[in-house]
Amino acid sequence: MAGGSSARLTSSMRCPAGFCAANAEREFTKEALVIRVKRRLNSVEVVDALTDLFILRGPPEYIRSDNGAEFIAKKVCAWIDAVGAKTAFIAPGLTCH
Repeated sequence: MAGGSSARLTSSMRCPAGFCAANAEREFTKEALVIRVKRRLNSVEVVDALTDLFILRGPPEYIRSDNGAEFIAKKVCAWIDAVGAKTAFIAPGLTCH
């Protein structure tokens, strides 16, 4: 994924069956990279899923998210900065870059 690529993160936090899903895909090709499904997802589980992905594919240049609570948590923002990726969209009032 390195070298000018991007990843898009999305979440489905209110599924009818009571499960949550976090997905990572290549932004332009829509290739599914990670899908995590659990009853509850938090920032630690998002970082865990992305760490596995980045070990296999390298970090992308930037990460665009739908700003679900599990993606905008300070732990996730700090981790994204630490791996050298940038966030591409930040909701108004948030301080993570």
